[in-house]
Amino acid sequence: MRQARRLRQIAIGVVMLFATEAALVSQDTGIAFATPTTDVTAQSTTEAPGPAEAQDEASAVLMARLQGRKIEVLSERAADSTTYALPSGELETAAYAGPVRVKQAGVWKDIEMLSWS
Repeated sequence: MRQARRLRQIAIGVVMLFATEAALVSQDTGIAFATPTTDVTAQSTTEAPGPAEAQDEASAVLMARLQGRKIEVLSERAADSTTYALPSGELETAAYAGPVRVKQAGVWKDIEMLSWS
């Protein structure tokens, strides 16, 4: 009896955690988890909602699974690499031979190529 009660408490905790994570993801992306009132088939299926990025790994993994596309993990961003969460739940890191961005005033900025004319 005691074990069943403990399992029920754990299950409720897990459900609460997933609900909180879903709320955080929807807040970051602007996605509403409700039945659409408009005709979904009339919308373009090639456009994904919101930016393909999330602040942390857990949010990025959840967004990737829900949206079926890869999502950049901003907390893992570096000068010479970019990490993505994939819809499968795995992470993918693209490493570059040199820096592709620099951090200025606490914000990552892409390095722009100079045109020599």
